[in-house]
Amino acid sequence: MSLAVLLQSVLAPARETGREMALDVMVGAAAFGLAMTGAGFLIAAAFWLLVAAVGHPAAAAIVGVILIGLAAVIVLVRQTRRLDRQRRLREAAVVQAAVAQAAAAQAAAAQAAARDPLPSLVFDLAFMAGRQFLARRRR
Repeated sequence: MSLAVLLQSVLAPARETGREMALDVMVGAAAFGLAMTGAGFLIAAAFWLLVAAVGHPAAAAIVGVILIGLAAVIVLVRQTRRLDRQRRLREAAVVQAAVAQAAAAQAAAAQAAARDPLPSLVFDLAFMAGRQFLARRRR
């Protein structure tokens, strides 16, 4: 397989992915723009209905309070999610530290439990010597 074919096999999917992402961004921007325009018209319609019911100053005050309240709710939700994410990251770090500490303790225990070869060697030598001694005695 030549380098050009290999590069083409990698670049073709990357190009398609890039095009799909660009298309998603364009569609998302258009949808966001249309949604904001629609929200503006809904606010304007609600304002006109309020003007007809309570007058201009009261309608402006009501719409202003509602929009400020909506903004406050959005900020509170975002702050709550941010704090929740930070809490989860802290918990994950604690768990990861505990796992690392347990692994270190396990490695230390395994190292400490590693057999000392000297007793084994002494036993093997004594066994071989005993076998040689008994073999000479039988002859």
